[in-house]
Amino acid sequence: MAVMVTIPDEVVRAFPNEGKAADSRVIESVVVELYRDGLISAGKVAELLGLYRLDADALLARKGLLRELTVQDIEKEKAALDQVFGR
Repeated sequence: MAVMVTIPDEVVRAFPNEGKAADSRVIESVVVELYRDGLISAGKVAELLGLYRLDADALLARKGLLRELTVQDIEKEKAALDQVFGR
């Protein structure tokens, strides 16, 4: 599903440029907020933003949001890697 939103120019100008297009900055902000609210995982942040997991972790760390990994997080990551590598 695609959602079209009109964002006032003043709001768009308030976003730091960081060499990204305005629509990319808005999407990144929404995805980061979903993570902040606990609605998506760091892996999902990476997927939605087209980043490698380590790059997503770096983005979240810059925002002060990287959570400590739990044993369950590590087990989930291991299971995903095992599936990818056929173990």
